[in-house]
Amino acid sequence: MIAARTPLSGREILAYLVAFFGFVAVVNGVFIYFAMRTYPGLSADNAYQTGLAYNRVLAAAAAQRALGWRVTLEIAKGSGTLLASIADRHGDPVDSPHVIAELRRPVHGAEDHRLAFVRAGPGVYRADLPLAAKGYWDVILHIARPDGAEYRAERRLWVD
Repeated sequence: MIAARTPLSGREILAYLVAFFGFVAVVNGVFIYFAMRTYPGLSADNAYQTGLAYNRVLAAAAAQRALGWRVTLEIAKGSGTLLASIADRHGDPVDSPHVIAELRRPVHGAEDHRLAFVRAGPGVYRADLPLAAKGYWDVILHIARPDGAEYRAERRLWVD
C-alpha cells in the first residue's frame, strides 16, 4: 500500500527556497572569485597617457608604413625556435642592432614575457621559444632602425 503524502508546510517551502537561493549565491560567488582572480580587468597601466599621445602613435605608424618593410614571423617546426625575417620594400634584407619581442597571451596576462633575438643571417633573427601554453599568442616585435627609431610589427601566432 502507498502511504499518503502530507502537504508541504510553510516552513518546508521556506527551507527549500532558502536552500535554492543559497546554492545560487554560492555558485555565483565562486564564479566571481575565479573571474576576478584570472582577469583583473586592467589592460594597460597608463591608458590615459597612451590616449593623450595617440596622434604621435598615428604619425609613427604612417612613417613606418612609408618604409614598406615586410616582417614575417614563424615557429621553426620541431625546434622551439621563433624566426623573424625582415626585408625592405625591394626585398633586400634589413639588419638591425637588436630585435626584441613581447609575447602576450590574449587570454591571460600573467603569462606575458619578452624575448631577445640574435642574428641568424642577413635579415633573419632567431630566439628560443619557451612557451609551454598552446594556443594563440600575440607577438609585438620591436626592431631598432638604422636611424635610431623603432619599427614595430605585431603578429598573432598559433603554438601547437
